[in-house]
Amino acid sequence: CDGFIQLLRTYVVRGKYPSLLLDLWDDYNERKGSESVRPDMFTASQVYAIIVLPNGGPDLEAYVFTRPVKSGWHRAASIFWQVARMLANAEKLVAFEHRDLHWGQILIKDVTSVNTSMGKHLTSLSKIPMDSPYHGIETTIIDLGLARMDGGDPSIGVHWTPFDEEVFEGDGDYQYDVYRLMRDHHGNDWKGFRPLTNVMVSVALRCF
Repeated sequence: CDGFIQLLRTYVVRGKYPSLLLDLWDDYNERKGSESVRPDMFTASQVYAIIVLPNGGPDLEAYVFTRPVKSGWHRAASIFWQVARMLANAEKLVAFEHRDLHWGQILIKDVTSVNTSMGKHLTSLSKIPMDSPYHGIETTIIDLGLARMDGGDPSIGVHWTPFDEEVFEGDGDYQYDVYRLMRDHHGNDWKGFRPLTNVMVSVALRCF
C-alpha cells in the first residue's frame, strides 16, 4: 500500500551479537537512550530475526523542518494530509486500523520540492494538493505491530494483536488517552473494523 514502509528482506540468524553492532548500539544508547537490554547478555544460541527496510528518514519526533518561515507550514500540513490519505487508502484496501500511530511511527524524508521539479508548470504552492510530496516532504508509516487488517481471503481471516493492559495505564502523554479512547470505542472487541480509531490517532499528530 502506498506510503507504508516496504519490506525488502528478512533473515533468521543465530549466534553472539557482533561487536560492530554492539558499538552501534552503545552509540545510539549514548545519544538517545534505550529502554532495551544491551544485547551482549545473550548467548551464542540466541536466535534473531533481521528485517531489512529502506531508509525512510528520521521519525517525526526527530525531524527538523528546513526553512520553517518560508514553507514550513506547507510541509507540516502536507505531513498530516499524506498520513490521512495513506490511512484512508489502507482502510479501503484491507479494512485497516493502525492503532498505534504516534510521532515515532511516521518517517519524514526531504524530497525535491515544487520550486525545482515543477517550476513553470505551477507558480504557487497553493495550487498543489496538500497531500502531495511536491511540498518537499515524503511521509512513510511504519510499525504495524498493533494494527488490524483483513487478510484478503476469508480463509485467512483478520490479523490483529491484543494490547497489553499496561498500555491503558500510561499517563503524561496524549497518546495514552488515545489508547483508552480506542478501547472504549471497541469495547475490548479488537477483531472488528472500526476506522474511527484512525481518526483518533491522526488527531494525536495535531501537536507537532
